[in-house]
Amino acid sequence: MGSVIGDNSGLDDVELLDSGTPPTVGKKRKGSLCWTQFTKIDSKNEDGTQMKNKDGVDINLAEYKICGGKLKYGGTNGTSHLNRHMSSCIKRTSDVQQTIIGRTPTGGIFSFTFSQMEVPFMKVEKPAFRRWMRKAFGPQFKPPCRATIRNNVMQIFEQEKTVLKDLLQNIPGKICLTSDMWTSNQKLGYLCITAHFITKDWKLHKRVISFPMLPSPHTGKIIGEAMYANLLNWNICDKIGTVTLDNASNNDSAVARLKDSLFENDFLCRELFHLRCSAHVINLLVKDGLEHVLPSLENIRESVRHIKSSQAKLQSFFACCERLNMKKSLTDWNHATVIRDFFKIFYVSTRLFSGVHYVTSSSFCYQMSKIACILKTIADVPSFKLMYNDMKLKYDKYWKSVPMALGLASIMDPRYKLQVLELCLELNYESEFYSDKLFDVFEVYQKKLNNNVVGPSNATPNRREASYETSKSELHRYLDQPPLMIPQESAFDILDWWRTQKASYPALSAMARDLLTIPVSTVASESAFSGSERVVSKYRSCLLPNVVEALTCLNDWFQAEEGTQDEEANDYLIILLRSTNILSKGI
Repeated sequence: MGSVIGDNSGLDDVELLDSGTPPTVGKKRKGSLCWTQFTKIDSKNEDGTQMKNKDGVDINLAEYKICGGKLKYGGTNGTSHLNRHMSSCIKRTSDVQQTIIGRTPTGGIFSFTFSQMEVPFMKVEKPAFRRWMRKAFGPQFKPPCRATIRNNVMQIFEQEKTVLKDLLQNIPGKICLTSDMWTSNQKLGYLCITAHFITKDWKLHKRVISFPMLPSPHTGKIIGEAMYANLLNWNICDKIGTVTLDNASNNDSAVARLKDSLFENDFLCRELFHLRCSAHVINLLVKDGLEHVLPSLENIRESVRHIKSSQAKLQSFFACCERLNMKKSLTDWNHATVIRDFFKIFYVSTRLFSGVHYVTSSSFCYQMSKIACILKTIADVPSFKLMYNDMKLKYDKYWKSVPMALGLASIMDPRYKLQVLELCLELNYESEFYSDKLFDVFEVYQKKLNNNVVGPSNATPNRREASYETSKSELHRYLDQPPLMIPQESAFDILDWWRTQKASYPALSAMARDLLTIPVSTVASESAFSGSERVVSKYRSCLLPNVVEALTCLNDWFQAEEGTQDEEANDYLIILLRSTNILSKGI
């Protein structure tokens, strides 16, 4: 079976407008227009089994009659990306029905994404592009101007924003935020705000909801006020749970202003609200450690790069080794192995923390304890003593105590419960009152459930007390059960587990859902930018700020629809890892 492609397939997406020549159309069909040009096909593997995604859900495929491309449909994929592919595909035929492709039954032409390939608007006015369009769609086609493209992008943005706003306002749980500041090549600052949430089907999602340009200076006051203003615009202030930010000093004052605006005197919410980006903390740890071995690493990399640049150099190198009777030093190799295994833990943790479509908060304590243990292995090694001291100092600066929200999230993992948190406390920390805080948070969800189940107007004292005792026992029952015996490396869908346990733990499952929504890194916000670098692209830098925001948000929303957000996050993750020198620049 041919490979499954996305709805863009690497092609430039261009918005088509009404050419003024209404096509001949037949009787209006029910359902999506795409089924006039797509055919549902068998979605079987080579062994005859049904194709499934990573969550075990069946994959449905449809084949485009024009180019033969095979796309997913149904479920979370929907059919709108089929319509966009139908409009953007450049492989046309001379069939008379070609005039119908990409058109509505009333003669209008679909608008689709111009933002995804980051092509400048002015491209539609280039002579070569206009010739290509006329060749593809016929000489009667009139390509739109860039102003029309821009106006329609803004119109699509407002329409899609309304849909997303309705979705966010109706999700059952909390919305957790990540945010980061970025700059354009014109030195303008942009604030990216990303919302993370779990829908009614217990699936984790993320969307870039705002990308405003901020005036200088980018103080904590300005950042905090801008974030709050955008949350008001989206009407989700009452749904905010946590915010994850990097370690910039201005973020602390921004968080203080947000706490005052969102929670006032709700001290429990204020205590759980702010988290530091764990991927950036690891980045700082590794940088401090590598300062002591980086010169050697660079020499090794440069030497290997030189030797492997040609077959002749490689043969000459081995010949020199033989003439000098050089032998491998076991001690040197042991040191290299120790360094490799030592930093591998940080590499694995960074990748794990940077996921956008799976839960990361519940694994924080587990990864934190692994890092603490690996640090202790070099504490008494003389050649690594300086490296250990610097890394331990940075570790204690940021992780001397387990962040309260992430400690509670670890307890909500049925594989860990209290065990991993207790291990963290035993390894690194003084005794803290996580157990008391756990019951304090649970009491909030318990009371909310009781108020919904038994209304104050018709509830007798006995009924309220019985409901209270039943709910109160949920947390005790959960903690009394032994942890699930599932290997850490095995696939385990924690959200699906809580979905199946909702009837047994109605209040606790709601609490778990909100704690498991928390992202431990800001990579989801940082990967929203061009080329996964910390700047807005040169094309978008020339646009008005509101257009830049529309394009950035639309790009993320369409990627979410197509299931390609992970690709952007992985691109940024490579940049992050290279900055620590864990990865070679040649990768």
